[in-house]
Amino acid sequence: MAFRDANRVKEITSTTGTGTLSLGGTEAGFQTFIAGIGTGNNCYYFITDDPDWEVGVGTVTSGTPDTLSRDLVLASTNAGAKVNLKSGNKDIVCTLPAEAVGNLVQDIVSVSSATTVSNQANGTYFRADATSAAFTITLPAGSQIVDGFSLVIEKTDSSANAVTVDGNGSENIDGATNRTLAAKDDLEIYVWGGTEWHVLLPALGTAAAKDTGTGNGDVVALEDVGGGTIGLPAVDGSQLTGLATITLGTPVAATSGTYIDFTGIPAGTKRIKVLLYSVSTTGTSPFLVQLGDSGGIETTGYVGLGTGGGGYTANTNGFLVMRSVAAASAHQGVVELNLIQEISTTFRWAESGQVGTTNGVIYITESVGVKSLSAELDRVRLTTIGGTDTFDTGTVNIQYEG
Repeated sequence: MAFRDANRVKEITSTTGTGTLSLGGTEAGFQTFIAGIGTGNNCYYFITDDPDWEVGVGTVTSGTPDTLSRDLVLASTNAGAKVNLKSGNKDIVCTLPAEAVGNLVQDIVSVSSATTVSNQANGTYFRADATSAAFTITLPAGSQIVDGFSLVIEKTDSSANAVTVDGNGSENIDGATNRTLAAKDDLEIYVWGGTEWHVLLPALGTAAAKDTGTGNGDVVALEDVGGGTIGLPAVDGSQLTGLATITLGTPVAATSGTYIDFTGIPAGTKRIKVLLYSVSTTGTSPFLVQLGDSGGIETTGYVGLGTGGGGYTANTNGFLVMRSVAAASAHQGVVELNLIQEISTTFRWAESGQVGTTNGVIYITESVGVKSLSAELDRVRLTTIGGTDTFDTGTVNIQYEG
């Protein structure tokens, strides 16, 4: 079942009394309710029985004859109740009543005490002043309004007195029995959805609901409704969860040893950068970056090469990130590692890097490669091909992100 509207829908009926209307066909230039609205669907209707008339919402049903039920009367010459139709033919048309236009043209009403909203208040903007005392605004009964009936309620005062918005009887508002507007400029839009009320713009409050970032990718629509303050997450990322954040490791002085390890890289890491600053060794063996998991550093199974100086060199023992090294030359650059595929117990990593010297012979190596691990990566190592040259100056660090 859906709510439908259509142009030039008109039929006649000979129905008498206050019951369901039997549809008797249309005339040239018009279409039937079945053709325009469709069986099982709802629509607005207008019936005239001079001098009486009735506007309401009905359900179209195909049959012999086709019928239109009179589910909800919006207005009539019988004080808003069903008109007792007389004998003879009456015209029935699909129309757009004033109650529906209320969705487009709002009225503004100020209230300061307990109020029950009329079923004629579609589209009304209620400005609630609770300066004197807290009070409740009761929404109209769903049985007396159409789907899509909407209204706006705003608390306009700065007192501690709350404005409570309550459904009629046992009718809920988004699953709750009521809503509370507690702070000045709290504003909400309420829409009847057929079985309960829905809130389209929840109140932000005085210090408007801070987005703590728990919904990664969420879009929050904000509207200036009169001076409210919108609280944003802390810029340092401390209030953001579900987002990839960059973590800088602890720098290591490259002044001793034949390798430099970074361990404890957390599970879920997807990108790592190895950062070299003025790093040198006592020998001429090219630099390698190697990966490892809980089983230790792996020294085989690498596919890749380093290019520079008019040639290239391949290596299977690690990623060759500096192809030619001169003793005491300072090396700078970045080697980036990206997780490209995770399948069961296979973790495939891709490497790309640029490392060069900035003293002595100027030389730059660009490197690429791939390597698969059988478990999640938790460590990386900077070493040399020979594994015997000793680091003697500079700093090495890593960045990683999930």
